[in-house]
Amino acid sequence: MNHYSIPLAKQELLHHMLQVSGAAAVHLHSLEQVIEAHFTVELTDAQAIIKVELGQHKAELTLRRADRANHLHLRDFIEDIANGRHESAEPRPAPACETLNTAALCQATLSELDRVTKQGGSFSPWQGAVVAVHAQDDHDGRTAVVVLGNATRMFCGGSSALHLELADHLIQHQAA
Repeated sequence: MNHYSIPLAKQELLHHMLQVSGAAAVHLHSLEQVIEAHFTVELTDAQAIIKVELGQHKAELTLRRADRANHLHLRDFIEDIANGRHESAEPRPAPACETLNTAALCQATLSELDRVTKQGGSFSPWQGAVVAVHAQDDHDGRTAVVVLGNATRMFCGGSSALHLELADHLIQHQAA
């Protein structure tokens, strides 16, 4: 069976939709293909009611609005539908960071990444790699430069979106 997952950079869309409500689509990637899930979010004072459609499968999820990890719960729910675990109640496999041998990225590197995307600064996640983030006190906009060996890439965005993009970029580079 394929293992479909939503890329880290696209999880910001889930977070955004849980704040504003509405309809959106998100791509799920596997090694062989990309599929698309459509979802709608309806917000009440206390709950977020999400309806997900993926091919012929339709499912509904209700979350407490106060939970700050709702975008992660929604990600897991959509991935479970795509991977056939929604109806079978199969347990989730180990996180991708373990299967890609990026355990260090998932722990120490992500906490450093969180620090620099919020406050600015730089760090080296591994030899030959440098992440530098410029942050301004008066707004959330950030600019990051990532050097991985001989390749340099620039990223811009808000602190949370930038954190997700940088983490996704580092995971992809480390997995390659």
